[in-house]
Amino acid sequence: MDKQAAQPWYVDLFGPEGDSLKRDARELISGCHERLSDSQDASGMKARGVYGQIWRATLEAFEETLLKYPGSQRQHPRGANYSVVAVGGTVLFPWRFARDAAQNLEDTPFAVSDARTGLFDLPYNEAPPELDLGLHRSAEVERSVKEDAELAVRELMTTFRVVVVAFSSRSGALHSIEWGEVTLGEDGCVVWGNHERLLEAARPQLATVQEPQAFNEGPVPPVFVATKEDQAVGDDER
Repeated sequence: MDKQAAQPWYVDLFGPEGDSLKRDARELISGCHERLSDSQDASGMKARGVYGQIWRATLEAFEETLLKYPGSQRQHPRGANYSVVAVGGTVLFPWRFARDAAQNLEDTPFAVSDARTGLFDLPYNEAPPELDLGLHRSAEVERSVKEDAELAVRELMTTFRVVVVAFSSRSGALHSIEWGEVTLGEDGCVVWGNHERLLEAARPQLATVQEPQAFNEGPVPPVFVATKEDQAVGDDER
C-alpha cells in the first residue's frame, strides 16, 4: 500500500506540522473552555456573559500559538475586529457554533457577518518556495522556469484555504470539538470536506436486552427511585 496516499488529510494539508496542529486545536479549545468556566464560576453571576467571551478567548489563543509555526502569518478578514492566523496556505478559525449538545453542526449558519464571509476571500500572498531541481541551467532559462512556477502557484491558489475548528459548549460543559477543511455554501453554512471529531460528547449506554425468562428465574432487579434533584436539569445560560 502507498503510505503517502494513506496519510491523514491534515498531514496532506499542513505537512509535518499536521499532527502538532491537531493536538493544539483540541488543547486550545479545551484550555479556553476550562479557563472561562472557572472565571464564570468565580464571578458569582447568573448571567453567562463571562463565559460568552470564549469566542474571543479562542481567537486570541489560536493567534498566539499558531504564530509560532514556520510559515505562519497573521491575516485580517474584511470587517473583522480580530486577526486570524494562516499556517502555510490555510487559515485556522475556532468557531463556537452552539451551546447545546443537540445542535446540528451542518445546519448552523456560519456566514453571519462580513468578517466571517471575508475568511473565504483572503488573498493568498505567501511567497512560493525556491525551486531546486538539481539541474544546471543558464540564468535566462532559470529565470523563465521560476516565473512559470510562480504563475502556476498564483493560478492554482488565489485565496487561503480555511480549516474550521468547531465546538459546542456552555459554562461547565464542553460537548464536542470537530475540525476540517471547509468551503462556504450558498445558504451561509459551511460545506465540510475532510474532517474529523477531536472530542465527542459521551452518550448514555443502552441497556442490554436479555433473552426472555420465566417470571421466577434470574436475579431480582434493583429498584431506582428518581429524586427531584435527579430530575432537575437546568440550563440558565442565555
